[in-house]
Amino acid sequence: MPSKYTVELARWIQKLTDEGVSRLEIVDRTGIPERTQRRWVERLKADTGYTETPPQYYSHQTDQEAFDRIVDEHYANFDEIRIGFMSDAHLPDHDPQAVLTALAVLKDFNPHFFPDLNDAFDFETVSTRFESSNKKKAQDVWEDITKPSYMWYHRQIQRHIPNAVKWALIGNHDIRSKIWLERRASQFTKTTLNAIINDIRSVGTYWLGWGANLYAFRDDLLLVHGLVANKNSAETQLKDYGPHFRGVIAGHVHRTGIYESTTLNGHGDIVSVRSVTVGGMQKLIHGHKRTSVPQPRHVLGFGLVTIDLLQQVTTITPLTICPRTYTVRWGGKVYRGREVDTR
Repeated sequence: MPSKYTVELARWIQKLTDEGVSRLEIVDRTGIPERTQRRWVERLKADTGYTETPPQYYSHQTDQEAFDRIVDEHYANFDEIRIGFMSDAHLPDHDPQAVLTALAVLKDFNPHFFPDLNDAFDFETVSTRFESSNKKKAQDVWEDITKPSYMWYHRQIQRHIPNAVKWALIGNHDIRSKIWLERRASQFTKTTLNAIINDIRSVGTYWLGWGANLYAFRDDLLLVHGLVANKNSAETQLKDYGPHFRGVIAGHVHRTGIYESTTLNGHGDIVSVRSVTVGGMQKLIHGHKRTSVPQPRHVLGFGLVTIDLLQQVTTITPLTICPRTYTVRWGGKVYRGREVDTR
């Protein structure tokens, strides 16, 4: 049986196919290879008997075309593209000081783009760890518990890197939030999801859709939250995507991993590829069902990317924040975020 997350992605791919979008267009849009698309959809049909079309709210108008135009304009007018990214905040279980330390670096890096690799929030976690009442309406879970920290998070991003183009990928916990809504309060699902999308847009973030788990900067870089649990290593990413991209970045695992190698691209050229998994912005002591469980293998981390369009080189720099001092070294400087007001 495929994971719920893979099922959601397969449904989204099938929806695009039913609407007449070609497999190659889906590759261009998401970076998901054709063979992977077919495998997911075939497993979906075989293992779940899937035949129906996705729910109506899947067709919510996205900002994909507008965002793609901005990316194309940067490719046409710049010699390099700088991207700064964070992942796995799991709001409201985030670490505010880690967020501010990362943003202090990003302010000096001055990225053109800022993707949130995501797992931004998880209603299922909120409803257990934060003891949300079982009688609380689904939208109130967002409004009362998650939204305040989400808005704080994006206010800080806007304050530190106001010129960066921001967009949100979708992680497995974000998808689980939708599944949780369907199970717990189906009558509120569409209303709540639209409220979340409107709030995401209100902080200047492009909304690419509930299926936007990946985004490709042509063949220079693939950004992905993380596919399924057994595809969480930098080495595995390289084997899956190295022939297609000069760099691959994933969140999801809350750990820093780096794997570098040379491989053949689609044109038969030898290329150097760096594949990276990064730490997250979630507190290192967290858990479910009102427990506090240390996560010794998890790290606080984020990353920087420079795409040199003239030399056709992608440079990925993962950075890890010291959890005791909340400091990180980059560019010969030591950074530490100062503001601790999380309102």
